[in-house]
Parts: sequence; structure tokens; C-alpha cells
Amino acid sequence: GELTSLLQEGIMVHKVFHAAVMDVMRELVLGHKGWEAYEKIASSAEARLSELGIDIAKRPWMLDLYKQLVMAWCSEEWAGLFAEYRVDGSPLGLSRNLRVDGLAEGGVVLEIKYGRPLEFHKVALAGYALALEADLEVPFDYGILVYVKNYNGHASFEWDPIYVSPELRKAFIDARDEVIDMLISGREPPKALNCPSSCPFRGVCT
Repeated sequence: GELTSLLQEGIMVHKVFHAAVMDVMRELVLGHKGWEAYEKIASSAEARLSELGIDIAKRPWMLDLYKQLVMAWCSEEWAGLFAEYRVDGSPLGLSRNLRVDGLAEGGVVLEIKYGRPLEFHKVALAGYALALEADLEVPFDYGILVYVKNYNGHASFEWDPIYVSPELRKAFIDARDEVIDMLISGREPPKALNCPSSCPFRGVCT
């Protein structure tokens, strides 16, 4: 499939999140105070995004996103919330190299999304929770979907807390089993009745 504009920006959003948390952690580990860390990081923000392959002339809101994240972490508002965590999902029939966007105290898994909320986001979150439980042997009953949006050239956030209920867990298991069954049988998935414009395979099955 081809990367749509929405998917490209989604990848960039994840790059910005990861870069921001790593940059803040580096400065704080070096002993800088929060405000010192922010001033230093913010002064080179444009160059940092350029390193990530982001053209802020075309996407100025990405610069706003980066600075907002840096400020939040430097002020300890979101301290420790986002730090990409790799988990082995093979016990559940998933990839051995799953990437969870972040973990929070109390067994909370966090996922960053760009674009409008979709029901399958909750199902995918349940999958991450199950993989973490199998890997770490601790319960993950709650999650948060963090939706990032470009609002008139500025980044905005919407937090959607999710209870990883037995029903949601079953929905993930059922979806996983259906995919495995299709792979084993060689049958193709049915065409979606309403294929989103962001789907990278839209040109293949329509």
C-alpha cells in the first residue's frame, strides 16, 4: 500500500513525541532545571525537526507540537508518561517487536493517534494491554488514547480514557483469530463498506 498524507503525518507525530521525550530526558539527566532544559531545547527546535525530516514551512504545527510536548515534560506535567516500550507479542500470536507508545503508573497503557477516533483503536489498545500482561505479568486494565490534531496551525490534544474490559479483550481476540484464519485459509478479507481515505490499500481493493 501507499502512505497517504494522513499516515505520513501520523508517522511524523510519533517521531516528534519520541524526539521530545528523549531530548527532555537527556537534559534533565545532565542536571539542568526544567526551565533551563526547555530554553535549550526550544532554541534548536527547528533544527531538531529538520533532522527528523519534517519541513516546518509546510507543517508549522509540528513545531508547535514539539514545543508543547517539551514544555509539558520539562514542567513535569507528563513526566514519565511517554517512553516508547518494546514488548514481545509472540505469546499472543503477534509481532515479537511490538512498540507501545507509553506506560504510566498503575498499569496504564498509552497510545498516540493522529486523526479522528475510530472504534478499532480501542480494540488495538486492548491488544497492547494483553501483550504487556503476558510479557510483564502485571495487569493492564486501563489505557488512554491520546489524539493529536492540527487545529488551525496549532497542535491540540484529546485524551480518551479506556477501560480494558473483558468485552474489549474478547473483541481483540476475535479480530486476531479472524486474521489468523484468513492467513491459513488464503482467503482475502472482505471489502470494507466504508473505506477511509487514509487506508494505504484503498487503491488495491477499490
